Order: sequence, then structure tokens, then C-alpha cells
Amino acid sequence: MNGKRIGGVLALSCAFLVVSCGKEEGTVEAATPEPLPVHAGLAPNPEMLESEHFTGRVILREALATGPGSLFVTVGPANSPMPYLMRKFDLDGPAVQPGPDGSRLVPFELTSADNFMGKPVPAEELELKVRFDYDGFVETKVDSVSTSQVVAAGARDLEVTMHQAPAYNPAEDD
Repeated sequence: MNGKRIGGVLALSCAFLVVSCGKEEGTVEAATPEPLPVHAGLAPNPEMLESEHFTGRVILREALATGPGSLFVTVGPANSPMPYLMRKFDLDGPAVQPGPDGSRLVPFELTSADNFMGKPVPAEELELKVRFDYDGFVETKVDSVSTSQVVAAGARDLEVTMHQAPAYNPAEDD
């Protein structure tokens, strides 16, 4: 009895899916998901704004000064994998400038709009981390180059220089 009931429910469910998902039998129309905003953070909070506002530039030298890639800039507690603020900067973006010595200059700014955790940034020393990544995916860390430095909360005019070349460059696969 249970087998017949389950079989009937499954048949009914499948028929409903075919009718509701496609215009013709066997076709399915998938909804296109909305792209995630680049800065899916909180609205600026005036009380946290000073400790959550960091500005500066990253200077990419040697092999890092050419080719594709992205920078992930984060601010968080020292020696912690979970940052308070994070933003991705694509190296083909309009703000990226060539440097006078063949380097690439990437200005950055982190604000409360980049606070994806929703926790206030404490007014204490923090760790600024910059990671160069060829494929631009936050999940992959193979063949990336990272550096970090201790900064004060709300530090401005920071400068980070990166020049170590990763072992693998997909642009050289051509």
C-alpha cells in the first residue's frame, strides 16, 4: 500500500514539474540569477565610519605589473582568517594606472560598505592583507602572492608594494 502511494505521489510530482517548468514537454526555463553586488555590505554607520575607512595604494612590480589578475584587500584582526572589511579589485579596472617605472598602481579604499560580517571595526591595531590572485576567485589561493602589515584603525594613505612573482601564470599557457 505504501509503495503505491509513494509511486502515485512521485508521478504526480513529476507531471507537475514538467508542466510548470517548461513551455514544451521536456524543456525547462531556468531563471537567471541576479548578479551579486560588488559591495554587498551594510549602509555606512556614522559611529563606525572613522575606524572603517582605509585608503592607500598597492604597487605591483615585475611579473605582477602585467597580465590578468585581481587583488583582494582585507582588514581584520591580526592572525585571523576572518576580516572585518574586504574588497576585490580587478586589475583591468579604470582606476588602475601604469607607474613611471613599469609598475602598476592600484588605489584602494575600504569603508563600512565593505563590512560583510556586520561587526564593528574596533579602534585598535589591525592587519591589512593584500593578496594578488591570477584567477580572481577568493576561494583559490594556489599561485597567489600575499603580504600583510599592521595598521591603525582608519589608516589613510597606506602603501603596499608587491613584487614576488607566483610560480604559475596562466597567461603564459598560450
